[in-house]
Amino acid sequence: MMFAKVDEPVRDGVFRIIRIGGIVALGLTVGTYMDVVVNVLQKGPEHISGGGFR
Repeated sequence: MMFAKVDEPVRDGVFRIIRIGGIVALGLTVGTYMDVVVNVLQKGPEHISGGGFR
């Protein structure tokens, strides 16, 4: 049985933590702005055609 051997465990650990942090940050950012994007796509044509801008 072969095991993966890590040459520099501290560096690899830091890169994994940074990668996971980046993925979490991207996920939270997308979740925050998704409401805005959906609202624009659903109600944008109504506002354009009906002059709904106030």
